[in-house]
Amino acid sequence: MLKGKKILSLVMILALLASMMTPFAFAAEVLQNVSYPDTIFSCDNIVIDENGTATLNVYITNNLGLIGYHIYLEGIDNEQFTIESVKRGNFTSLGSVVSNIEEFNNKESEVFNAIYYYTGENITNDGCILTVTLSAKPGTPAGTYPITVSYGLTNTLFNHTNDPSVIRFPYIEDIQCVNGSITVEHVWDDGTNVSSECVEGESDTLYTCTICGEQRVEPGVNAHTWDEGVVTAPTCTTDGYTLYTCSNCQKTRMTDIIEGGHSMGSWTQYKDTVHRRNCENCTYYETAKHNLTSTTVAPTCTEDGSTTYTCSDCGYTYSEVIPATGHSFGSWFMNGDAGHIRYCNTCGAGETVPHEYSSVVTEPTCQEGGYTTNTCTICNYTMVNNETDVIPHTCTTVVTEPTCQSGGYTTYTCTICGETYIGNETEPSEHDYLSIVTAPTCSTGGYTTYICRYCDDTYIGDETDPIPHTYEDVVTPPTCNAQGYTTHTCTVCGEYTVDTYVDATGEHTYEAEVIAPSCTAGGYTIYTCSVCGESYTANETEVIDHTYDEGVVTAPNCTEQGYTTYTCTVCGESYIGDYTDATGTEHSYEAISTTPPTCGEQGYTTYTCSVCGDVYNGDFTDPTGEHEYDSVVTEPTCTEGGYTTYTCTVCGDSHIANEISAAGHNSERVVTPPTCTEEGFTSYICTVCGDTYVTNRVPAAGHSYEDVVTEPTCQAGGCTTHTCSVCGDTYVDSETEAIDHIYEATVVEPTVGVGGYTLYTCTMCGESYQDNFTDPLPAPDSLLGDVDDNGVVNNADLVLLARYIVHAVDSIPRADNADLTGDGSIANADLVELAILIVNQEH
Repeated sequence: MLKGKKILSLVMILALLASMMTPFAFAAEVLQNVSYPDTIFSCDNIVIDENGTATLNVYITNNLGLIGYHIYLEGIDNEQFTIESVKRGNFTSLGSVVSNIEEFNNKESEVFNAIYYYTGENITNDGCILTVTLSAKPGTPAGTYPITVSYGLTNTLFNHTNDPSVIRFPYIEDIQCVNGSITVEHVWDDGTNVSSECVEGESDTLYTCTICGEQRVEPGVNAHTWDEGVVTAPTCTTDGYTLYTCSNCQKTRMTDIIEGGHSMGSWTQYKDTVHRRNCENCTYYETAKHNLTSTTVAPTCTEDGSTTYTCSDCGYTYSEVIPATGHSFGSWFMNGDAGHIRYCNTCGAGETVPHEYSSVVTEPTCQEGGYTTNTCTICNYTMVNNETDVIPHTCTTVVTEPTCQSGGYTTYTCTICGETYIGNETEPSEHDYLSIVTAPTCSTGGYTTYICRYCDDTYIGDETDPIPHTYEDVVTPPTCNAQGYTTHTCTVCGEYTVDTYVDATGEHTYEAEVIAPSCTAGGYTIYTCSVCGESYTANETEVIDHTYDEGVVTAPNCTEQGYTTYTCTVCGESYIGDYTDATGTEHSYEAISTTPPTCGEQGYTTYTCSVCGDVYNGDFTDPTGEHEYDSVVTEPTCTEGGYTTYTCTVCGDSHIANEISAAGHNSERVVTPPTCTEEGFTSYICTVCGDTYVTNRVPAAGHSYEDVVTEPTCQAGGCTTHTCSVCGDTYVDSETEAIDHIYEATVVEPTVGVGGYTLYTCTMCGESYQDNFTDPLPAPDSLLGDVDDNGVVNNADLVLLARYIVHAVDSIPRADNADLTGDGSIANADLVELAILIVNQEH
């Protein structure tokens, strides 16, 4: 096998071996009797000028799923042609191409070949898989050069899966190849006239190739005697023409050339991704990808939408379902006893469900009846039931005894509501005094204070006169600077007087303190009076000499003098003397430590002088050069290769090895349906790095508006609201002014003490006002419930009746109006009826 084939075959084996083995192992067992259309590799028949450049495309038809191919193009002679570039065709944007372009152009390989590979999902697209740009070398003869298309290893095509039920290529013989060609044409000049061979004076035309110099002659029209010509009809693969022969020289000329070619029929569906048309005259056919246009029906909340794709050439059609969006409900609202309701934000559909109650029981008290409050946990709707009557007061009694300040009474307090009333009142009692006696002193008289033990009422009595002082005498003798005197002090009140003064003596009593001299200060004597503290200094002496110790000797060493340090034992002052010369001998070095060499640093021994401490390094050894590497693996990404970084933990030396090619993208398909304002599209997103590209764009669907007319009211104008049923977009127009209030009149009749009026209420907004006022009715002689006899039944009557029932008052002005139950007695039942009457009257 040729060297180029060997190189690329090895690359292909290494890149795809692990993925190929399992699918092909299953294929022979599961799919050996399944028939599929032949997969076809084909290439162009191209024309290129001498020294020119052209593009040769390789195609795949009936692609049942591949992730790699290895194509050989035999017949492209590297003596005649140069490959300028090779790249992946436009049948997909995924995968990579490698080729032997360099080896071929350098004549290291005789056959040009290329590999396409993709490590993601299967690719089933038909179309151009390889685009090769080539040029004809100078001197390449004109003519047609056949190209033989062939494939490489038997593992070129396979499914990227371990499921044997979806493997498409069980046999390599299912692949067919259609060859192509390269035709190199001369580049002719405009031609020159030359003499005819048959008739003198007529001219033929001589054409010369501007590249290679080859010539050809076109005979003059009248130069020869031509016969009637022989007509050759065109075929699918050859041109038709008429061939004329000169009867004089037997030369021929060809005219009336009719271009041959296939007569292709209409496109018909061939498979899901391509259509096919057949030549009407031979067995040739060609395929092409469908030319699809799309029509999208947007989904609603309850019904699926769809995108229908139709080929404009063959009529093939298929649809993709866009799932119904489902309702997008808003918040719940109260809907009376029926339950709560919510509406879809998209289509307005309503959903009503029963309330979900949480119940709170309120027990009855002596002031309010009991009831159960049922509150919906979803919409907060409230319903009250199970109402019960109020219960009687349950009172405790507290007896307050009478005092000298106030009378006694009993306090009755309801243990339920806290309401109180007072009864059993008594008169105040007399004061009960306590007596406190204050004895007389030499400065004040005596008295008795009387204080009431209950109210703090106070008065003073039983007053007496002050008693005489009781003095004690204290004699203070005179001193050297102060008088003497006698002090007379009362032992009861502390009052005192001074007399009997004696003059100061004027004579100090001194005590002496001797301060001895030292090496830093002179001595002296301090004389101080022991009576008044006066002092003076005398008997001063001179400073004495330092008292030095025997000294501390510092011995000399190999570089430094020796000396003695003398220090005063009294004050700490010191000086240095008795210097001796340095020894002048050599250092006495000792090996203290050894530092071993590393991969990048020398080793050495450290020497220190045992006499003076001088230090130096010696005995150096070379670095080991043996690094201690740690490795960090950088995994390959879709676009970047992987590698391992080795770094020395000692010196930091670093290098990279084990490089791996980039993995390529692994894309997933995500269909985004169109909305009212945004186009739909299909995104291919790499699941590894997020790289994205977009295809299959579908125009926006446009809004689908529904109209709601809001009639004008007395508070706001009217309008028409247009709301898109799909996306909720809204706008308002057809606005109108607010209308006048529509009032409904209610006549409120006058009552005793309260005037009447007419209440006007707007039936739309509830706004109201009063008019047509009338005077109150006069009070009747007897008004049930009017216990205070003021002609009006109100809360004042309720309070007065309650105090009367609990005996807080002995009588009421109109007891005949208090028997609301008509049972001949006044009790709690009448109080309840009066409360109900007042409440009903207020409402």
